[in-house]
Amino acid sequence: MPSWLKAVLNVDDDGDKEFAFLDSGSPGGDAYKTLAFVHGHTYHSNVFSRLFPLAANYNLRIIAVNRRDYVGSSPFSQTELDDLHCDDVDRLKAFMRMRGLEIAAFLVWAIRELELPLKDETGRPGLSLIGWSLGNITTMAFLCYAATYPPEVIQTLEKYLGGLYIYDFAYNGMGYESPPGAYHPLTSTKVHSKDTPTIFHDFIWTYYQHPSLEERKLSDLHMKPPEGDEHTKSFFSPEELAACTDKTPANRSEIQFYPTHKAITPVLRDQFKNTVLLDSHCTLSHLNVRFLACTATIWTILWGMWVAEEEVNQWKVKGESMRPVTFEWANGENHFVSILLSPALPSPQSDFKTKFHYDHPIEFLKRFSIRHNISG
Repeated sequence: MPSWLKAVLNVDDDGDKEFAFLDSGSPGGDAYKTLAFVHGHTYHSNVFSRLFPLAANYNLRIIAVNRRDYVGSSPFSQTELDDLHCDDVDRLKAFMRMRGLEIAAFLVWAIRELELPLKDETGRPGLSLIGWSLGNITTMAFLCYAATYPPEVIQTLEKYLGGLYIYDFAYNGMGYESPPGAYHPLTSTKVHSKDTPTIFHDFIWTYYQHPSLEERKLSDLHMKPPEGDEHTKSFFSPEELAACTDKTPANRSEIQFYPTHKAITPVLRDQFKNTVLLDSHCTLSHLNVRFLACTATIWTILWGMWVAEEEVNQWKVKGESMRPVTFEWANGENHFVSILLSPALPSPQSDFKTKFHYDHPIEFLKRFSIRHNISG
């Protein structure tokens, strides 16, 4: 595992806040590209650790920051928690704006302190921001509220930041309502609390062999892991899992983002819309927004990808002004496989042509450095 580093930031004159992060280091020279990762629910930045020793092979630098309330980063104050758990939309928006500004401030700090390279002469990004799973709530907040940030923050980011990747993100994180019959172990009344951790892990680690994806019907998706489907959890020791998980935020701060908590839904809807759509107040208008999802992932993510793409296509038909947006798929991969926690066995129907788990981080980096035209 790479060693933890720390950034101390005073964001919006709100006092010093600490942010734990991991850094693969410069691959050498000044023409490399940087990927900045923001982790999801329960699994913090160590979940990306297998990327780090491989990054230099692809002329990449990888940085992964722990969100507030996760190990090594400053916990939320009681005032912040009160804002998060209230039903007042304006207070919730203010809370999310601060989370987005923290991401912006961290990126600017990293650009300056780590001396990250600029965009190149063709406009290819010197820096790309990648949200994974629930981490996309924070990265979307970053872009949603960017017009309210200090001008010097935006001026710096415009010289470096070229892409935002929304990677394997569930429908509720974009403010969509749950479809009829929706199931999630964190909100199901049929799951006993003592069984929740085990059932949740099985839920997110499984390689789902969904019956069909072509017609984009909810009835064609497995909402629960079918017995016998391959999954990744059993291939990691308790020590390895402990090294990349932090269970404290689940009930302390992140429960507000579960589908059963309706107060924040309109806030998340605004974040999704303002990530894609442009208005007269928008900044970073040329930022490429790429939605990425895996075909063997959780149903909540597939459903989210479908409804988001449908809505974006409707906006295009109406002639709405929007950032450059694409939707892309990793065939046969699950929620973790491209993020390096794949098992030592082939992934079903994979288009990556890999056989062992050490190949998956390589293919993941190829996806970002070659297919998405990030590397020099």
